[in-house]
This record gives sequence, structure tokens and C-alpha cells, in this order.
Amino acid sequence: MKTYILDIIPKIQRFSQKLDNLTILLNKHWVILDEDTSRKSVFIFREKDNQLLISNDGEIEKGNWEYLGNNSLLIDRKDGSFLFKHGFIDDYVLALKVDGKKEYALLVNEQWFEKELKSLDKILYFLNERYIDQQHDISIPKHLEENVSNEINDKKRIVKFIGYSGEFKIYTNKKVGYEIGDFIKIDNKIPNDGKIKTGIWDYMIVKNGKITKIKK
Repeated sequence: MKTYILDIIPKIQRFSQKLDNLTILLNKHWVILDEDTSRKSVFIFREKDNQLLISNDGEIEKGNWEYLGNNSLLIDRKDGSFLFKHGFIDDYVLALKVDGKKEYALLVNEQWFEKELKSLDKILYFLNERYIDQQHDISIPKHLEENVSNEINDKKRIVKFIGYSGEFKIYTNKKVGYEIGDFIKIDNKIPNDGKIKTGIWDYMIVKNGKITKIKK
């Protein structure tokens, strides 16, 4: 399994989900990041009998996994047993630290791997944008939160999607898509004024809880 030295992981670890929250591990297919090969390897952690299915370009290898407590994950494969420590996990990325080393195995939620997180550079950019740059956000004035909430109480369609900055909810009168002037919330909060990234190159500009520009 390809491993990487990732200085960013200790910096964002406090934003991580807990490894003992097994639902976040079990409910996804995780693609191993390995830029040295064109082969696609997918880890599927199954709850039944702690079975681990590893798909290598569709060819299945069966193994086992076990959460040992103390942020430790044991993986048994045909080529050996491996002990990993918790590095970082969210809905997009799983970083497992090789026990006794400063290296990480990096896995990506298959849905996001297929969309855009297919390289180390893109993953690092994503993690930096989502967690490090967002640390400098300021709080939203309470009166603004209340004003926007009042205005969106009318019947509007809600467009929901996961973007680089979190879970987007856009309140619109359009039957398809959304438009400039629509209200927006990210992770159920009114975002700060300024540029909000929705993808690697895509963004929107927000002011007073409304979209003022859309770049796709």
C-alpha cells in the first residue's frame, strides 16, 4: 500500500471524526491513493464478520479488519497483517498512520475520487481549503442570521450539495438550479461575505447571505 509523509494531517486532526465512530468507515467505499499505478484499489469495510473486501480493478481479495481501541485499526490481507493508527477521517478522506512511522496511507471516498480528488495535490488543496483556511472565519452577526432566516421562510426550493466549504443549502425560486440573488447557508450557517469555493476551480461570491456571483 502506497504511503505518504503528510505534514497537514497533524494540523487538521482536531477536525477529524473519531475512528471508533465506525459508521463513517463502514458506509463508504474507500479508494487507495497510489499515483504510481493506474490500478484502482477499493477498500470496503463490512460490518458482517469484520470482513474487508479489496477490489483491484474488479478482482476481489478478501481480508479482515478490526478496531482495537486506542485509535488503532488492524488490517489482515493475504500479504500480511498491518497496524494503523488514526490519522484523519471525514466524509471525504481517510488517512491511516502506519504504526511506528510518520507515513500515512491515504484513501478517498469513491464518490469524491470519481469527481475530482484523484491526486495528492488535489487532496492536499482540498484539505487546506476546507480546514486550514476556514479557521480564520469570523462569526456572523446575529441580526444578519435572523434577517436571512425571515426572508427564506417563504416557500422556496432548497438546493443541497456538498462543496469544498461544507454542506450547501441554497434557497431559490428556480425550478432547476439556482441563481444570483438566492440565499445560501453552509453547514446551516450564513457564510461570511466573500469568495466561497464549490469545487477545485469553481466558486461563488456571497454578500449578506446572498449569492452575488457564480463562477463555474
